[in-house]
Amino acid sequence: LVFIAGCYNGQVCIFDTRKGIAPVEQSLIENSHRDPVYKTIWLHTKLETEFFSASTDGKIFWWDTRRLSEPVETLILDIDKKGRIENSYGAMSLDYEPTMPMKFMVGTEQGSIVACHRKGQTNADKIGHVYAGHSGPVYALQRHPHCLKSFLSVGDWTVRIWSEEVRDDCIMLTRPSMYALTDGQWSPTRSSIFFTTKMNGTLDIWDILFKQNEPTVSVKVTNEPLHCLRVQEPHGRLIACGSQNGTVTLLELSNNLCVQRKNEKSLVNGMFDRETRRTKNS
Repeated sequence: LVFIAGCYNGQVCIFDTRKGIAPVEQSLIENSHRDPVYKTIWLHTKLETEFFSASTDGKIFWWDTRRLSEPVETLILDIDKKGRIENSYGAMSLDYEPTMPMKFMVGTEQGSIVACHRKGQTNADKIGHVYAGHSGPVYALQRHPHCLKSFLSVGDWTVRIWSEEVRDDCIMLTRPSMYALTDGQWSPTRSSIFFTTKMNGTLDIWDILFKQNEPTVSVKVTNEPLHCLRVQEPHGRLIACGSQNGTVTLLELSNNLCVQRKNEKSLVNGMFDRETRRTKNS
């Protein structure tokens, strides 16, 4: 198993579990990010050797594992589209949908969400619409796996669901939590379910067809703050939660929480369409 990781000193590393616990390759520090790397994502390409990284230094780097000495491409996240690093927003989260290989989104330290397009000829061309987002850093960002026009973001104390058709506001918003939210992800199998982690060590499971203002299930995973979660793909039965002290806890979901219900996808699409129209007309 080969995987990539971003480091606190700005480097990116490649690990191969067949070759021990040390990285088998890493970027040169002088050609790496200047701040911690908060997100790395593999790109779906023919050779499967490319990935990109996001850092609060205000840059997005594209890398090729065959030549990790320096990035093959750079985007400066200056939303004024002047390409000035001193004006750039720090990147905290990334979203990349393989069926739209040239599109990606960036969640920023300043709370904005930036829609980008890699095919742009210049730095300014690559930066598209900027969503107002949150009042604090955007810790998680993910396009809905079954309703590709919609995506969720996690920041401050809320989860927001957005539509690409509405540029100036989210279409759904959870009630502010008593504890800061740290991560979020859609279920890959249940269209109406997403998951969030919180600073009080709780994993929340939300079913938006059931209720929107509070989670359907809350699980106290640990007494330590939870900082990240990942849902098993493609089956969606297992969830890994990472805590502040470095512990990973693996949870198994019941069939009710991971097996798609009849008409669930169409019902969720219908809900998003109604909320999109309502937001447009408000």
